[in-house]
Amino acid sequence: MRWLAGHRLLRILCVLLAVLAAVSGAFWAVAALYAASILGLGPTGFGVLLAVGAAGSLAGSLLAEPLAARLGTAGAIRLAVAVVTIAMTGLAATGSPLVAGALLVVNGIAVLVWNVVTVSLRQAIIPDRLLGRVGSAYLFIGLGAQPAGALGAGLLAHAAGLPAVFAASAALLTLTAAASAPRLRAADFAVARDHAQQPAAQSSH
Repeated sequence: MRWLAGHRLLRILCVLLAVLAAVSGAFWAVAALYAASILGLGPTGFGVLLAVGAAGSLAGSLLAEPLAARLGTAGAIRLAVAVVTIAMTGLAATGSPLVAGALLVVNGIAVLVWNVVTVSLRQAIIPDRLLGRVGSAYLFIGLGAQPAGALGAGLLAHAAGLPAVFAASAALLTLTAAASAPRLRAADFAVARDHAQQPAAQSSH
């Protein structure tokens, strides 16, 4: 935990993961109600909607590596967060099942790109002897926000309606991305990788 707290880049990514996890928890808390009351879908339609989102996730797993190669780690991460933000904004505004399905496809792509790129990064920059402990702490903090997101979604949906949940998710992502952007430059990732390689290079001599 101390190593994670002292690593600025991973600390920022952990905060972003927490926000994404909260948004995910919020989505799943209201997804069935949203599909029924806003999109007018029955059980079969809801199942199709989820399957479409899963197809996006599959596509994201295939696109993550070429996107990271083309945009760099920083660019791929920023793009993934931006796409999830756009998807949440769209879900707040639409009542069309077709539009919602398209938004879930791109959301699924973005989430998988985030997962693949950030997991690869963690494995590259966390020392081998600390990989299990630091990785566990990172996921505990990040994914621990998911239940909070679900609770917040329930309260907000009751007070302001289902679209407000997605609008609030988009706003939270926008604020977090804007605050973290100056510290998620390509140079920051290069420095983190260089620092991770130095001990290994020294130990080989």
